[in-house]
Amino acid sequence: MEKFKSIMTEIAVAIIILLVICAAALVDIKSRESSTVSQAMQDMDITLKQYKESIDNLGSTVKKESVELQKLKDKMNTLKSGDAYRWNQTVVSYNNKLTEYNEHMNEYNEKIKDYNKNYKYYENMKRKNENIIEWIKTIIGIN
Repeated sequence: MEKFKSIMTEIAVAIIILLVICAAALVDIKSRESSTVSQAMQDMDITLKQYKESIDNLGSTVKKESVELQKLKDKMNTLKSGDAYRWNQTVVSYNNKLTEYNEHMNEYNEKIKDYNKNYKYYENMKRKNENIIEWIKTIIGIN
């Protein structure tokens, strides 16, 4: 009976050691994933800042063009009853500026869509990284 107890104790200790080793392996795997995700998050953060800067630059360009368009429109309205040649030149200038404005607006809208898509991806990665950290804390028993 004493031998049986010692064998059972050794088996229980071996099982506990295997469980600890498995938990350590899982934590190691998750921590490697976590560091990879952290690096990807840093890269994504830099990319998002670049997108934001680009969007801000385009926004200021669009605002300037909007003001210029309004000035040309006002000029067209004042020249309506006057010189037809100058009025036609102003209309052509207005149309060219309007085309340029529309191109910049389309580019601005595309950049905002890309920024929003990348921001959602960034938030998902952030949540995933937080879940990994919570999972590791749960395995270790810190919670």
